[in-house]
Amino acid sequence: MVTAIYMEFRPMPTTEDDNTPLLNKRGKPRKSSAPPIEDDTQGATKREVNKARVVSLQQCAIMLGYDRNTVEKWVKFEDCPYITKADRDRGVAWELDLAAVVRWLQDRAVRNATGGGDEDGDGKPTAAKKRKEDAQAIVAELEAADMLRMVVPLQPVLDRIERDYNEIKKRLMTLSAAIAGRMDASIQRVVKEIADEQVRAMLAKLKVEDVIKAAQAPSSEDTDED
Repeated sequence: MVTAIYMEFRPMPTTEDDNTPLLNKRGKPRKSSAPPIEDDTQGATKREVNKARVVSLQQCAIMLGYDRNTVEKWVKFEDCPYITKADRDRGVAWELDLAAVVRWLQDRAVRNATGGGDEDGDGKPTAAKKRKEDAQAIVAELEAADMLRMVVPLQPVLDRIERDYNEIKKRLMTLSAAIAGRMDASIQRVVKEIADEQVRAMLAKLKVEDVIKAAQAPSSEDTDED
């Protein structure tokens, strides 16, 4: 009489966090696959943003409301940060990170507000003087924060102005033909010539192209370095 024997095989318990490497026939861990390559799209975006903040001395002075000579003194004689130092012999102009300059102005304002002061007999600032310094530091920080909100990257603004100006100019140049087409055939040529003359005279008075070129090109003074 043959008795059948049934054996139940159960797999060894494992956990989701079991990161033990598999072993090959010789008992050595198998090599895992290479990690996936990360997408660098975000990094490229950040680089573009940084590039948009790069300005010349003249552009920095205009956007922050200071005289150009004042900004030049900051980078030459104070610790104002800059990207590229001007070199007249090589034709290199000053390049500044606008956001870094604003942060530097903020830090300097705080230092000026909290530095020095009346002292008591023990060499410590009086309570009234300390409160005044704290208030000045807060005001300086708020002013710097307002300045940061007002700062706009220069190049995107110039690009948008240039696109809009070219579109307006193109449409104005077709205006004379549109007007003449509505007139009697006997006077169309004369009307078109008169309209062309008026449009060209109006465009000649606009200074948009000159302003864009001046803003994009570094000032010749920016390359001066004593």
